[in-house]
Amino acid sequence: MKRLILLPLCFLVLGAKAQAPPTNMDDFDGCGLDGNAKTANLKKLNQLKNRYAPPQNNQIDHSITLRALLARGIDTTRWNSTSGAEITGFVLDVKPGGGETCNCGKTDAVHADSHIELVLHQTDTAMTQSVVVEVTPRLRSIMGASGTDWATKTLRKQFRHKWVQVSGWLTFDSQHANAAENTNPGGAGNWRATAWEIHPVTLEVRRKAKLPRLSAKSARIPQPKGWHWNREATAHLGASIRIGAQQAHLLSLVLGDGMKLVLIGLSIGLVASLALTRFVASVLYGVSSTDPATFFTVALLFVCIALAACWIPAHRATRVDPIIALRCD
Repeated sequence: MKRLILLPLCFLVLGAKAQAPPTNMDDFDGCGLDGNAKTANLKKLNQLKNRYAPPQNNQIDHSITLRALLARGIDTTRWNSTSGAEITGFVLDVKPGGGETCNCGKTDAVHADSHIELVLHQTDTAMTQSVVVEVTPRLRSIMGASGTDWATKTLRKQFRHKWVQVSGWLTFDSQHANAAENTNPGGAGNWRATAWEIHPVTLEVRRKAKLPRLSAKSARIPQPKGWHWNREATAHLGASIRIGAQQAHLLSLVLGDGMKLVLIGLSIGLVASLALTRFVASVLYGVSSTDPATFFTVALLFVCIALAACWIPAHRATRVDPIIALRCD
């Protein structure tokens, strides 16, 4: 199996970071931060949706993951709209938004939002299993100024049915609470899991290389690379579990790859030891310089140590939440 492109160091970054927003972005083509809302509550919601300055690092709530957002139950007060979030998921679809008051009712491609539907697993195909993250006209304009096309058609072409990481502001879209499973369980018209969104996406949409299907015959774990191995393999194992690999099978692959290196090392060590025995024969008493029991005992000791060194971190890695594992750098 090809090495996964991991988050965040090894992602193929298709969205460049936004430039500092212009001072006149409060008014975007004649539409203010309030949009064309009439009520105080809707104006407040629209101001949240129309934010365009990215959250600072100390504003990112790292407890917010896609799995946490999808957790069942009434979630109206589960999070806070003053928090930033960074989540990883599989893009079910990318669609143009409708005419919303935050965008003054405009529906053209430049002035409407882009809805990106994220699910936890590639096999999740129902919209009620998705979290919506939205690219807004203001952020699309900012990204365009930095040379990155965030048009809905472009986003769909680049990211649909891909694994992505997005970051931005968390917003509870109360206008769609009656269409979400968590706040309207079993509703016939539900088209999302929760009314919580990342709205707007502010910094980047980053794509990860498509994961190949994993089977018992085709799965391959990357060879350990010194002290880097535990981080890389943890993220690899987490992603593999997400797409259906069994923990026992992954453990066997890790142990198999690790023990290959051990056997190579032992073979080289035994040959070198036998070649050097004549230099130590004169200082040995009561034992031959080629004593089979000694060679076997030492080799067995090294095998046991290597087995433990491979098994312990691999066992821990297969027990990590896959979303957390994918964040390893």
